[in-house]
Amino acid sequence: CLSRKRSIKTFLFYNQMPVYLLGLLIARIQGQKIFLDLEDGLRSDFFLEKIKFFFITRIFDKFCSNGVILSCSALGRFTKIKRKILHYGIYNNENSSQIYKKKKKCNILFSGSILSDTGANLIYKAIQILDMEKNSSNLIFHISGKGPLIDDFKRLSNLTQNTNVIVHGRMDNKGYLKLLESIDI
Repeated sequence: CLSRKRSIKTFLFYNQMPVYLLGLLIARIQGQKIFLDLEDGLRSDFFLEKIKFFFITRIFDKFCSNGVILSCSALGRFTKIKRKILHYGIYNNENSSQIYKKKKKCNILFSGSILSDTGANLIYKAIQILDMEKNSSNLIFHISGKGPLIDDFKRLSNLTQNTNVIVHGRMDNKGYLKLLESIDI
């Protein structure tokens, strides 16, 4: 009788999407490590969507017990998974400022779901604060994606005096990849 050594794999499920439920179940039955990458919270105020979201969230909480990677701390309220890592955000490296002193412009990207739950409101406030600084004219904020706050960024792009804000909205893959090539942060 030949026996195969079973290897443990790690599965990372993006958001709490119903399309992943079968894969989630199979990975759990096989004893695989399962993690959740949570980048969006509840995106609808519709009652039936809230009910569906509640049940799907509970299933993912149960099956993704190895941990969750959050795109911002506010999303922690959408899961009861205990092991949480805030993966995105500010990169703290004292030497990184030296790189940008050599550049004339610094392109900064905020993309994805333009929601308060993903920190869009914080970026909005940060741009407003930075715009008050006269030496912020070398900062170019690129906003890509869709969501309820996208129109706020469009208005902000017309109001800023020192900081540049470019709202791309939802982009096709080719355009987005080209944009990524020019982004510093």
